[in-house]
Amino acid sequence: MDMTYFSFTPDSLKSLKLKIAVVFIYDTFKFEVWLAGSNKSVQKEYWELFTEKSLDKYHIPSSIKGRDSIVENVLVENPDFGDLDSLTQEIEEGTLRFMEDVVEAL
Repeated sequence: MDMTYFSFTPDSLKSLKLKIAVVFIYDTFKFEVWLAGSNKSVQKEYWELFTEKSLDKYHIPSSIKGRDSIVENVLVENPDFGDLDSLTQEIEEGTLRFMEDVVEAL
């Protein structure tokens, strides 16, 4: 396995056919949050939109070929699974900030 993730669609992104994914990447042992499209066509449309915008806090891949993300952000670099309450809070707060910033940019 490369990663484990769950995705959800906030009401603010539903009509745009966008979703948020919280991803754990095994190779780098970190949690990320991604903006993703419901299909490749939607992904391409919004990736092109975001490449024209300045989102200094977040990573926009140089290409979407072979990728599932439009915009990415690292939530937790070295997760402490011994303190699940703090880890959960850090992931939740970072995801909410990311969602707010993405919606504002749209």
